[in-house]
Amino acid sequence: MMPRQWVVRVSTLLILASSLTSLKGQPIDALTGRLIACADSAHKLMSTNHNSEAFTLLNTALQGPLRHQSKLGTSHLLYEMARLERKRGHLDQSLLLLKQADTLAIQTHRIRLLGRINYALSVVYTDLGDYATAINYCYRTLQYNDKENDRIPATYGLLREIHQHMGNDILSLNYAEQALRLMSRSTNPEDRIIYFITMAERKAREKKYPEALAYMNKAATFTPLKFGPSVVTHQETIYVNIALFYLKMGNWQLASVAINKAAQWEKVDKSFISKAYIYLRMADIQVAQRHYHHAMLLASRAVRAARLSHRPDVVLMTLDSLQHLQFLDGQHQAAWLTAQRVRQLSDSLASVAKTKAVADLDTRYKVAAKEATIQELRNEATIQKLLGDVRQRALKDANQQQTRLLWIAFSLTFGMVGVGFMLWRSQQLQQETEEQRQLLESQATELQELSYYKDKLFGMVSHDLRVPVIALKRIVAGKQTYPTVDEWHTFRATLTTHIEQFYTLVNNVLYWSLGQRGQVRLKVNLFFLDELIADSIETLSAEISQKRLVLVNHVAHEPLVVDENTTGLVLRNLLHNAIKFTPVGGTITLRSLRNDDKLVLMIRDTGPGLTATRHQRNNKLSSTGLGLAVSEELMTLSGGELRIDEVEPHGTEVVLSWPLAA
Repeated sequence: MMPRQWVVRVSTLLILASSLTSLKGQPIDALTGRLIACADSAHKLMSTNHNSEAFTLLNTALQGPLRHQSKLGTSHLLYEMARLERKRGHLDQSLLLLKQADTLAIQTHRIRLLGRINYALSVVYTDLGDYATAINYCYRTLQYNDKENDRIPATYGLLREIHQHMGNDILSLNYAEQALRLMSRSTNPEDRIIYFITMAERKAREKKYPEALAYMNKAATFTPLKFGPSVVTHQETIYVNIALFYLKMGNWQLASVAINKAAQWEKVDKSFISKAYIYLRMADIQVAQRHYHHAMLLASRAVRAARLSHRPDVVLMTLDSLQHLQFLDGQHQAAWLTAQRVRQLSDSLASVAKTKAVADLDTRYKVAAKEATIQELRNEATIQKLLGDVRQRALKDANQQQTRLLWIAFSLTFGMVGVGFMLWRSQQLQQETEEQRQLLESQATELQELSYYKDKLFGMVSHDLRVPVIALKRIVAGKQTYPTVDEWHTFRATLTTHIEQFYTLVNNVLYWSLGQRGQVRLKVNLFFLDELIADSIETLSAEISQKRLVLVNHVAHEPLVVDENTTGLVLRNLLHNAIKFTPVGGTITLRSLRNDDKLVLMIRDTGPGLTATRHQRNNKLSSTGLGLAVSEELMTLSGGELRIDEVEPHGTEVVLSWPLAA
């Protein structure tokens, strides 16, 4: 069975891989959200003490190729990585990461994030013992005094702690008052905890240990699972102080219980500084029971933990306690050696502080000297500039009035020209805009008409194609074996009919499309009307026979100058419509005559009739009107006419007329 820590680690890596894979091709906002979510996941892992998994998650995200596309997301990752490095005791690496995060956060202008980063920098510098730099970053944190900055009360508390370490009790008390005032009104649970701790420490300085213990117990009631991982460190401090207060009150049994709880919280936090303080309190409890040897061993552990924290002030405190316990245990030689180490470390810290103070003072002096020199040069340059201005003003006063008048005249002239040009240009733009609007409206109307005809054409073609396709499908499906000779002739006639329907429909679509673009080309020649009619009748003979129609042909042998293809298509369309609408056994009559200078052909059927309204709908490309529409257009191109009349009581007569051949 896989251990729990490996389950958490594998799950974390799978979540990260899926998140980073899904980022490709997404916008920057989505990328930022995913990186911030990754930082929050690492934050939760650290809160449950899965530091290795959190490090793997953050390190993988920071090494990804997409992080450069989101400054805000990267700054969140760097901030969480810095917190993790501080927790692991790598203060220098934490400092470097926080400075990188601060640089990116400044570019994003996120007040809340800037406040947190600067507060974290002040905490790290405090851990390193660089109190001057820590104070500067505390001031920078306070500059982001905004509702989004939730580190203001904690910053005042940190300033109190720093000045307390530096021995400045007045400033420490002042900052403590400001921190308490803010924390007492804060709704942040962490601020409330710090408030109770601070009040407890104040009561302890006044020797009011029961009241101090009451404040510490209030602080201990806040659970870290409810308010986040940052409360864990406070829980260690709370129980260490509770143990100290019980010792002051002479109750070492309850002090032992409290220090054991602090040790349990330290296992979650894994802070060397907290471990050193806990060992010292344990040593104090052993001293209260007069177990000096056990107390000395605990103090030695505190020294080792303090060295791992890289905090010289904590090391000095633990060494001082160890020296005292060695003396009580009777190990005077060891106590003397420890005292030597304490003295060396104290001298070293004092020397470093003195050197730093001298360097700071020298830097300030040099800066002040440079500023004084710069100010002096500025003053001299200002005097020279003033003298030059006086001389120039004296030279300009004589010509100032004349120059002003000239400029006024020039400005008026230029203004009038400019106004005239703007008016002319405005009218021109209005005219161009109106022309463009009319052109766009015309194009829009034309496009709407074309779209309308296109939709009508597609609907009609699909309808007209469906009938012959279904018929052909039935014919093919019904003939699974070779037919007899008679059946073959019937099958061939039917197949020919439907193929002709296909051919006619394709020609109709072709000529309609060419007609819409004005690309129909006629090749006229001399033909005879009766021969053209005979060809069309022969093409449609199968349909005529199938419906048992009576065809009366009284067409004379009249010459005609037309295009053979288009005229034949017109005749086939009109005959096909007559056959289509004439009932079985009906009659179709064809007659021709001369009328003035025109040759007229009349095609009459005995169908239900075609009203004017129906004819108008056919012209607009209904499902049965493409043939009529194409026929009318081709007749017009040929110089002829096409008219449809209603025959009483029923029937339709189509009248075609062409100019007589010369």
